[in-house]
Amino acid sequence: LAVIGVSGACFASAPLAYVLLYAGVQYAVAFVCAMATTGVGLLGKREDGAMPLWSYAVFWPLHAAKAVFKSQIKNRLTGKTSSNPPATEIIPGWWLGGRHADDLNVPWVTIVDCCNEFPRFVYGSPSTSATYLTCPSWDATACNAEEMHRAAQALVRAAATGPVLCHCASGKGRSVCVMMVALIIKGECDSLEEAQAAILAKRKVSAVLTNPLMSYHLRAWDNDWRHKKKA
Repeated sequence: LAVIGVSGACFASAPLAYVLLYAGVQYAVAFVCAMATTGVGLLGKREDGAMPLWSYAVFWPLHAAKAVFKSQIKNRLTGKTSSNPPATEIIPGWWLGGRHADDLNVPWVTIVDCCNEFPRFVYGSPSTSATYLTCPSWDATACNAEEMHRAAQALVRAAATGPVLCHCASGKGRSVCVMMVALIIKGECDSLEEAQAAILAKRKVSAVLTNPLMSYHLRAWDNDWRHKKKA
């Protein structure tokens, strides 16, 4: 009877073990991709910001984890609350924020979305048809120098016609990198350090230049930018 009981318990726990293994493998793959700053399209987010249903079916452990991690549940468990508004105006007409920036109802003309793990959340004011651009990267990393430049240029061009927004999940990391590049291209700042300081003066964000994964791509962009200016 004891043998039968142990065997039955093992059989009953087998499905849970498979679920945990499945989730563990996905977390491991996502971690490796993030560290290698590659595979940003793994979850299937489209250029229009939509997340396909198959992504939720296949990658439900990742979607569930990021939903909890980036929700009020985490704040209640840790006792921490964000001191940042949904978005912050860094310089006139240039906004930096998170995926709930629409709470401010600002008529942005262009929106740059740096998330690869969330579908499109921000649409702008109902009275304005905003241009939407994705510049996806994993959380706590940054997109490559070429993608950052493309997104930053879009912000600079669009800012001449109205307010623009660059956002990621919380408006503290990935979007900061793109905004820093945009501020330099526009001529508001002369260096990455100056751009970071300008943003920190307005919004509580990560010191992205101390993040190796973000700093690597920012420095690569900066070196290329200065080389082209000298040429």
